[in-house]
Amino acid sequence: MRIGVVLAIGLLASVARADVSQDKLTLKLTAEQLEKDAHATKADDKYVQCGGAYTDLFNFDPKAAGAEGWLYNAGVCFQEGRSFGAAIPMYERLDKDFPSSRLRSKAIARLANLYDRLAMFPQAAVLLERYAKQYAGEKDAKDALSEAVAIRKAYGDDAKTIEDTRYFLKLYGAKDPKTAAEAMYGMTEVYRRKSAAELEAHLREFLRQFPRAERDLRVRATLELAESVWKRSCAVPGSDGLCLKFERGRVLPIAQKPPKATPMSTRCGPPTSLTLAVLPRDNKLVDEATKLLHQTVKLVEQSPAATTQYFHARAKLLLADQTLEAYAAVRFPTGLDFSPERTRAKEASLKKFNDFVQTRTKLGADAQREYTAILSLKDASTAIAATQRLGFLPHSFATELEHGEIPKDVRTGEFAKEKVEAFCDKLLETAEPLFKQAITGYDVCLAKSSQLGIRDASTRACARERAALGPTTSPLTTERLPEAPLALPVFDEEPVRRSASLPVPFREAVEQFWAVYGPTPIPNDKCLPLAVKFEGIAKQTKSADAWFMAGLTYGRCQREATAKAKAAYEAALVIDPKHGTSISNLGEIAMRAGNLDVAKARWTAALLIDEKLFAAHLGLATLALRDYRTATAPNRGKLAQKIELHAKTAAGLARGDNALPYVQLGILAMLDGKPAVAKYLADRADKLDTAPHTQLLYAALSETEGVSRLERASTATWQVPEIRLALALHQLALGRYDEATKSLAQATPSYEVLIARGVAARGLGKLADAEARYLEASKLDPARAEAHFNLGVLFKDHVAARATDPAAAKTAFKKAADAFRRANTPEAKLWADDCDRAATLL
Repeated sequence: MRIGVVLAIGLLASVARADVSQDKLTLKLTAEQLEKDAHATKADDKYVQCGGAYTDLFNFDPKAAGAEGWLYNAGVCFQEGRSFGAAIPMYERLDKDFPSSRLRSKAIARLANLYDRLAMFPQAAVLLERYAKQYAGEKDAKDALSEAVAIRKAYGDDAKTIEDTRYFLKLYGAKDPKTAAEAMYGMTEVYRRKSAAELEAHLREFLRQFPRAERDLRVRATLELAESVWKRSCAVPGSDGLCLKFERGRVLPIAQKPPKATPMSTRCGPPTSLTLAVLPRDNKLVDEATKLLHQTVKLVEQSPAATTQYFHARAKLLLADQTLEAYAAVRFPTGLDFSPERTRAKEASLKKFNDFVQTRTKLGADAQREYTAILSLKDASTAIAATQRLGFLPHSFATELEHGEIPKDVRTGEFAKEKVEAFCDKLLETAEPLFKQAITGYDVCLAKSSQLGIRDASTRACARERAALGPTTSPLTTERLPEAPLALPVFDEEPVRRSASLPVPFREAVEQFWAVYGPTPIPNDKCLPLAVKFEGIAKQTKSADAWFMAGLTYGRCQREATAKAKAAYEAALVIDPKHGTSISNLGEIAMRAGNLDVAKARWTAALLIDEKLFAAHLGLATLALRDYRTATAPNRGKLAQKIELHAKTAAGLARGDNALPYVQLGILAMLDGKPAVAKYLADRADKLDTAPHTQLLYAALSETEGVSRLERASTATWQVPEIRLALALHQLALGRYDEATKSLAQATPSYEVLIARGVAARGLGKLADAEARYLEASKLDPARAEAHFNLGVLFKDHVAARATDPAAAKTAFKKAADAFRRANTPEAKLWADDCDRAATLL
């Protein structure tokens, strides 16, 4: 009996094991079949079911041979089914529990990719670093580490950037010296944020370690080292990139007669003229910087290349600046004595004065030759700087003469008053041709900047000095332009996916739609017949999906078909009140119509039905961004969280390449004062899709690239309304008034467009039209300052300043002062006071 009992127990155990094996086999076969179905249909729900089945299989026997494969398959299925919250724990469990598995590296790589897709870049960087260090032998390890460095740099994690780069150099420096040199040079930006000493030490180390690096890298490193040393040689920060300090009193918008010097005066010239002080430089550092600049020039000239022309021109500019500073340091002689009775003193004074003129003339000619040579290098931004200096040369000489010290013998004794006037008149007579040269030089600078599309510090310096030299012929004040708009994106939900399981007529129509689907409108000859076809299928089959496709197709027609699109979506909801994609697309239609509350309600309702709706998340992020611009704490922080949540979710949910969520996050970073992060996100968006939204973001981040990017975007097939206004604002800033007028003709009317049209009209000399536009804008929104401020500029700089009748000028100055006070900004109040003073002098 005992033997029989033992046999019975053994038999039961055997049966139990057989049952367990059978259960495991069933689970395995089920998971594999669901995986095949998911791959065949590409349906999210099938992938999620596949992930769930592999999870069940793993949980049934987590220690079985090959169990890590089930975990990995579960993660892949969840990821493909866009259930990212379910995918992440699968990869993390595999990483933790199976450290020696060959699938571990793939799990880490997939997890890093998932974080990257969700725009969770700092988290992705951690995993990319791990992958690169633990699996350095993998062919993609180098790229992973490079991407981690790019993320760390953009997000300002300097310590990690340096650590990762050094590790990169250790691993790949000997094998790939070209990439290693680029990686080490890439740390320059990090050290620039730290201190001049650390930057210079880094650049010297780069040049020591990579003497055979690509020539353009050596040129850049040598120049940047020279620039840092040159900048440090100046005791205190100067003006316009020079070791000089400019000072000037307020200039009134009238042609004032310069006050006559009197015997009580020690110098000639009006108090509002430009005066400058030459700041001291450290000669040792100057010598070091000069040597490095000559090395830069030599490197370029040994093998000229387009990539090095900017650095060549920049080195030449700094060398020319040395001559200019030496020129400015030659000051009008003091202690002159031209008394006839003191012959030796008179002769010494004449020699001193002649030496001053000759030295100034020689150095001025040298500087002019050097700056003119820079123009021949044809680098746009440096050419503007060189042109500004060419205007400054005669300007500074003329100012020095105009402000010359009056000798004691001239301002004393008999006829002192007459002698002072004669002396100062003679200096001014000598200075006048130089002032005219300066005006011409600054005009050339402004014309060239407009032609080349460059708006930078040198351009602003030219405008400032030109206005001060001729306040009745050049505006002292720049009109206020609205902030260039950023396109806050909305989009429609994805079409019904192609599948063999769809009914034949519907499947054929869906295939036709996908053949022409994209971010741009579908041509009418293809769009309208297809929309009608979907409508026919919908009526015949009572299919909500078919009505949805009819609405989507109408919405993509070039001809305005919004009403038909809306009707089709509503017909879908009659059949299926919980048709999430139709509800979401009704939100998009409401948003484009300006019905923001309706849009928000639609998108919120759609996500309650289906949390995986890309466009609904994108739309809610856009609505939060609109509010974020004007929000204050603590609402600002809450809105930022909402934007990040929806934009990152949209980034993960997007099928294929879609730049828009990254653009949203880039706008958020820009508004938060994080330009490096915004630039990184713009670059990511641009790699996916050259959407006009991306070009608007780039234009907001860069003065120099703004016009060229917006011009390209304005001719693209995918258009957004903001492009035309943004382009016009950049054109106005460059003085391209004709071009701006054409761009504004295609812009959607708004307060901002009225302001821009006013500036364009003023630039074309149509002052009455400009006034009308500003008044129209001020009625539209009386609280905003731009219209009032620009009316002040119009009356001050373009009516009163150029009026020939004193009474008319006084009337215009009064109007200007009133407009500036309505603008109610600190700058406007100062201009209002200036207008009052100018009126009293007439």
